Amino acid sequence: MKMKKELFIRLLSERRFKELKEDLMTMKAVDIASLLSQLDDKEIAIVFRLVPKDKAAEVFSNMNSSMQSTLVEIFSEKELRELLDNLYMDDTVDMLEELPANLVTRILNVTPQNERNIINQLLNYPDDSAGSIMTTEYVD
Repeated sequence: MKMKKELFIRLLSERRFKELKEDLMTMKAVDIASLLSQLDDKEIAIVFRLVPKDKAAEVFSNMNSSMQSTLVEIFSEKELRELLDNLYMDDTVDMLEELPANLVTRILNVTPQNERNIINQLLNYPDDSAGSIMTTEYVD
C-alpha cells in the first residue's frame, strides 16, 4: 500500500486525473477509503470526486466520520444528494449519528420528506437494538 500511496500522490500532484481515475476504477472501495485517510482534506475532496459514481457510496461508508464530515462540508447540494441516493438507509443513519448537528441539518435539508421520516424512525431505535442495526431496504 505504501508504494501505491506514493504513486497516487505523485499523480495527484502532477494533476494526472485521468490516470488517477483509471487507478480508482480497479481498486476496492475499502482500499480507496484507506488511501483517502492518508491524504489531506483538499486532496480527499479532489480524489473522491474522481471515484466512479457506482463506487462512491461504498467508499464513503468505509470512511471515518472525520473524512465524511469534511466531504459533507465541501460538497454542493447536488453532489450530496447523489451520494445520499446511493447510500443504504442504515449507512446514512450511522453517518448522521456521527456528524455534527450543522452537517446533519444540511443533509436533512437535501433529503426528501419520505426519506427523512424513515431516517427519524431509525434514529429513534435504542442503540444496539435490531431496529437500529437493520436496514429498511430489502429485495422482494
